[in-house]
Amino acid sequence: MEDFAWRVSVADIDENADFSEFNGVDRIITLIHGNDITLNFDHGQQHLLKPFEPFPFKGEHKLKAVLHQGGVRDLNLMMSRKHVSGSLISVREATEIACDPTCFYWLFCPTGHWQVKSETNKQSSVWELNALDYLRFDLSLTQVSLKPVTADSAVLVATIQPGAHTE
Repeated sequence: MEDFAWRVSVADIDENADFSEFNGVDRIITLIHGNDITLNFDHGQQHLLKPFEPFPFKGEHKLKAVLHQGGVRDLNLMMSRKHVSGSLISVREATEIACDPTCFYWLFCPTGHWQVKSETNKQSSVWELNALDYLRFDLSLTQVSLKPVTADSAVLVATIQPGAHTE
């Protein structure tokens, strides 16, 4: 677990629980199923995590998830500061994203159905994403167009920039 550049995981939280610590790792958590939860950090900070609202935090921070109304499912993007930096956004309506061709892009559909058009300098492709599907684009993506096919659709878009990140 200590030698990765970036990784994505989906986890079910069925009871109040402590999170694992990851030194040197930036994390972004997004609630993808269930009701709000509270993240309680050992240094006193609290954050109310709402569905489809990505929340970044340092992997060194000790924290506990407190459930409000039953179990939840979250998506967790983890990035080693030695290797990469990145961001995660939640998209709920049609949009076009200008992409940096020096970055990796990862799309995940937690709910609904999307039409995705990807473009590089050499070609364009059309993809369909259904619930729990994902797409990974290696370097060279220049634009991605997202269009929901069904109501209440969501897609998460991670951008991963190669190179060490210091803060």
